[in-house]
Amino acid sequence: MNNEKVVKIHANDKQIKFLRSRANRKSFIGGRASGKSTVLGFVVGKLFNDFPRAKWVVGGLTYVQLDLIVLPAIREALGFMGYSEYHPKQNPAGVYVVGIRPPDHWITPYKKVGRLGYQYCLSFINGFTLQFCSQDRAETHRGLSIDGVLIDESATISSDFVRKVLLPARRGNNYAPWANHPWNKGFFDFSSASWTQEGMWIYETEEHYNAMIEQRSRLTSDELKAIPPGF
Repeated sequence: MNNEKVVKIHANDKQIKFLRSRANRKSFIGGRASGKSTVLGFVVGKLFNDFPRAKWVVGGLTYVQLDLIVLPAIREALGFMGYSEYHPKQNPAGVYVVGIRPPDHWITPYKKVGRLGYQYCLSFINGFTLQFCSQDRAETHRGLSIDGVLIDESATISSDFVRKVLLPARRGNNYAPWANHPWNKGFFDFSSASWTQEGMWIYETEEHYNAMIEQRSRLTSDELKAIPPGF
């Protein structure tokens, strides 16, 4: 007899709105226990489903922060979605590995990972790859070629690092099956409120969103369906 207890996990309204939005540029700003890290993990799970063989990055202040805070949150969210970590003996049904080269029979991303690069990656069975990028090692990320950007605690991240290093690296792939996906070349950031002037750039998304709402108010219902929102 199976005595396992099944617990259903439900996203809150703000998380649902974020996940359902077709916008290519989104910000999730919230305080403690607002679900920022969890929704970031849900986004990773959706990218795994929708972007086979793509490579996205998740940027953070340091590799310690990415390893101790961001990675556990992603693992937890993936678990909520029914995805588990692969182990050849203990869990051969797992769909991702962390910090190691994936099994040879797994699909590889279009933009290959270097031999030493896997230690900074979360790799999925369908080739979707999430690379961890730390601001304190910004010089090592020049020359990146990626399909989208996630940022954790963006208020602590320099806008120069984002705009000069990460965002220009979004090359995309016009021949991939997800080339016309509204999230292709996406930029999503997650953060608490900014405590410094340097972090105020995170509120630019809201300014663009308000301007876009005014523009989209003049579109027909058919045009609204056909044209994804930008923010």
